[in-house]
Amino acid sequence: MMPGSVRVLFVNPNESDRSCFSAFFVGKRIRVIAAEDCAAALSRMRCQRVDAVIARSQEAKAILTALQQEPNLADLPVIGLLENAAEVPDPRFCAARQASCRPSELFFALLGVLDCHAARVSMPRRDASGVCAGATEPHT
Repeated sequence: MMPGSVRVLFVNPNESDRSCFSAFFVGKRIRVIAAEDCAAALSRMRCQRVDAVIARSQEAKAILTALQQEPNLADLPVIGLLENAAEVPDPRFCAARQASCRPSELFFALLGVLDCHAARVSMPRRDASGVCAGATEPHT
C-alpha cells in the first residue's frame, strides 16, 4: 500500500500523542483521523475509508469486539498501544507497541501491518481441496 493513500484512525489519543504522531505521520504522507471513543470510531469507519486503527489497549479491544459485528470492517487491522510493560497484548491485535513508543516505532509497526494485511487480502482464497477460487486445478 502506498503511503500517500493511507488513512489511520487514532482512537482517543491524548493531545500530546495526537500532535506528535500526527506530525510524524503527515511527514510520511499518512493521514491521521481522530475519534474520541469506540462509538465515534465505528461511526467514522462506516462513512469513510480507513486502512488501520491505532488505539490504547482497552479501546482497541472494544473496537475489535465491535468490528466482529460489522461484516465490511471485520478484517480491519488494529494496533494496540499497551499502557505498561507488564500488559499482555490481546492476540487479536495485528501488532502491539508500548503507548510511550517513539513515532518511528509506531510508523514501522503500521507499515508492517499494512503490508501483511494487503498481502493477505490479495491472496486467492482456496477451498478445502486446495483449489483457488476461479481456478480449475490445485496449486502445487
